[in-house]
Amino acid sequence: MSKPPSKSPSKPPSKSSKNGSKESTKPQELTPEEEEQLRLDQERLRQEEVLARLAKAGCICGGIAGADGSAHGQTLSLEAEVCRRFVRRTKDESVPSGIWMPGPILAQARWHCCAAALGDGQLLVVGGFDEFGLPLDTTEVVDFVAGSVEPGPKLSTPRAGCAAVSLPLPLPEEELLPPWILVAGGYGPDAGPTTEVLDIQAMKSYPGPSLLTRRACCVASMYGEDEVLIAGGFDEFASVNTTEFINLFKLKHAVVAEPHFQESSNPGLEQEIPLHAADLGRAFAVPGPEMMERRAACAVVELPPHKEKKGPSKVWIIGGTNEQGQRLQTSEWIEVFSPEQDEEDLPDAARRLSRRMSRSDAAAAAVAARAPHDDHSATDSASATAEETLTAAGSSAAGPTPDAAAEAVETAAQAAAVVLGGSADAAEGTDTAVEAETEGDPAAGDAEKQEAEPEGEDAEGEAPVEPAKVPHPNQEETPNLRQFKNGPPMLVPRSGLAAVRLSDVVVLLAGGVGPGGGHLDSTEFFDFDDSKEIMQKGPRLSWGCDSQFGFGYCAAGRTVIEPLES
Repeated sequence: MSKPPSKSPSKPPSKSSKNGSKESTKPQELTPEEEEQLRLDQERLRQEEVLARLAKAGCICGGIAGADGSAHGQTLSLEAEVCRRFVRRTKDESVPSGIWMPGPILAQARWHCCAAALGDGQLLVVGGFDEFGLPLDTTEVVDFVAGSVEPGPKLSTPRAGCAAVSLPLPLPEEELLPPWILVAGGYGPDAGPTTEVLDIQAMKSYPGPSLLTRRACCVASMYGEDEVLIAGGFDEFASVNTTEFINLFKLKHAVVAEPHFQESSNPGLEQEIPLHAADLGRAFAVPGPEMMERRAACAVVELPPHKEKKGPSKVWIIGGTNEQGQRLQTSEWIEVFSPEQDEEDLPDAARRLSRRMSRSDAAAAAVAARAPHDDHSATDSASATAEETLTAAGSSAAGPTPDAAAEAVETAAQAAAVVLGGSADAAEGTDTAVEAETEGDPAAGDAEKQEAEPEGEDAEGEAPVEPAKVPHPNQEETPNLRQFKNGPPMLVPRSGLAAVRLSDVVVLLAGGVGPGGGHLDSTEFFDFDDSKEIMQKGPRLSWGCDSQFGFGYCAAGRTVIEPLES
């Protein structure tokens, strides 16, 4: 019996066969250009995620920490929601929290420094003492997104215990530039009564307006959109309760060395948009309301209005030490009141912070205003007449006499009528109308005479007539509204503490020096959404190690700049 012919083994179908076999699943190799694009896309997504977290987080850096109290350059960040969840579920405060996110390490260990937001996940750390107790003139740009630290512009003078605030300047153009930073006061040669403006883009420092009071360990914050509030600190002798305002858009003339306080409330002093950081050297400080207590080495937080609860923005000043060297457990805040505020002036989220004019439009308007026009010759002449008259009245060696001052004010009022679109005839017409009404009403004439007569002594009395007091700025616009009110008390008295707003409604207070003089490792936070409306215990500080230790004189701030609603 013959065997059947054996079948040759079948070969696997080729890839090019007509029966449509499946193609290989091996991933296709990317070109170098595609790999680079993929890497960039992944990095962009990572940065967006980190920025989203930083938008509801606060950062702390520098300070004195550890059992030996040495200066360090560590940085930390904490999210608001993480803080809330930790406090709700954790009862054992001795356990290290482990919820603090470590950031890049500063190039220079420093304490008693300050910080200001640059936006886009960056924080500028300014001045402070080094490990030997010497004031520093350096700054550092800390990038929490890239995890890097770069040198910032150098200060004009070493400063420690100073205050820094991000300004809504320069105005945005096609390219969004980092904000200018105003640095005020501090310890160091010529630091106490001076300020300076840091231009991050140009890496330069420019002289800022002089302070009315020498200050160290003070605080600074934006007050609304136009003004900077500087409060508290030590003068030459003790802690103070005085404050001062600097209007960023009311600049004195370059020929005037020191402006009179009444210039800030003068309706003829129009707003001027600073186009260069050096322009802020022509700004000037005016007295503000006194705080309820003397405070130095305190902390400040700018609070936006609550979305559900009605009320304006606030500036919250917390803790510190008083004139007797006692650590304070109290806080106080002042509501932001700006009578000229308009919805059109609110900052735009896309442009970070803006005003009615773009910077290019403002520059064009400034050039047009400086150009000579025949139509404005009367206005220029009137303005010059008013300025010359007031200058002549106040330039005598013995000081201006009441008659000279009255004549100067009358002449200035007539010139102002021309500036505002009227004329000297219109001003005289107003006076004539008043005189006519007085002649027609004898009672009014008698009342006017009584008002003209000095009180107390008669015309032949020896008592001199005191000149009328000139109201200091902001009293005329806001007579009783810019006043400090009590805020919620802290759980522990603190000075040299760090305070930062984690979100629109959560504020964190960290570390500082306690009543006994030791550094604290505890934190507190206030939640404006919570019905308790009291301070609550927060997570203890942890610098990435297995144990906590006290720290003080750190800098704190936010790294994302968002518009504040009013």
